[in-house]
Amino acid sequence: MVIGVPRWIIAILLALPLGIIGGNTQGKVLIDAPIDPGYSLTRVMLWLAIVLVFLAIASFYPAWKAFRLTVNEVLAYE
Repeated sequence: MVIGVPRWIIAILLALPLGIIGGNTQGKVLIDAPIDPGYSLTRVMLWLAIVLVFLAIASFYPAWKAFRLTVNEVLAYE
């Protein structure tokens, strides 16, 4: 979570200017008019929820595996 949430914030901050630039460029090439990127707070929060779910899933298995180790196994690994 400590790594994922700051990266989500960076992605949100980069998505707006890059979306505007990409929409304007593609719109002028394809239909000779700029395309509105259409960002909304609901979509941003939905993306945060998706990121948090994937972060929880990705961190569950290693934590579960470490939880099942005995003290002897942990010390033998060192």
